[in-house]
Amino acid sequence: MNNYKQAAIRNGSARTQLIFTKVKNMLDDMREEIQLNGGVYPYNGGKISKNEVCRRAGIGKTTIFSDKQRELNSHVDAWLDQFLPKKNYNSQRKSKTELAAQWKSKFLALSESHHVTELDLQALRSDYDKILEKNVALQCKLDALMESLKSQKVKIIFPIK
Repeated sequence: MNNYKQAAIRNGSARTQLIFTKVKNMLDDMREEIQLNGGVYPYNGGKISKNEVCRRAGIGKTTIFSDKQRELNSHVDAWLDQFLPKKNYNSQRKSKTELAAQWKSKFLALSESHHVTELDLQALRSDYDKILEKNVALQCKLDALMESLKSQKVKIIFPIK
């Protein structure tokens, strides 16, 4: 065999090993992330797949499916089997009943807050009306006193403005 063919085989073998190492390291990282996130994969909407593994490892999607990477493909399949059966995508979502109960409680709290605010507004309007009546009564008294002062013709007293 020619030297360039042997070199190509060695380079190809080294590339295959490099890809295997990158993917294996990424699988270890993904396992840690899943454990730290309570058993849920924190990226890609919680979905784990071969394509996600390839994306995270920085290799092309089709690389893992090539004949040269058959061993790596089976390794990734075995790794995915550890997590996919346990993964329940619906468990991340709240059921319609839970969502309805949450919205109902929020609505009731908002409604109660509205009623309290409405009662506060009515109390303030009542206080405002009382103060306005008192102001009108005091203004009438002031006007009467001013007329009284004018009629007495006393020039020493000046009204304060």
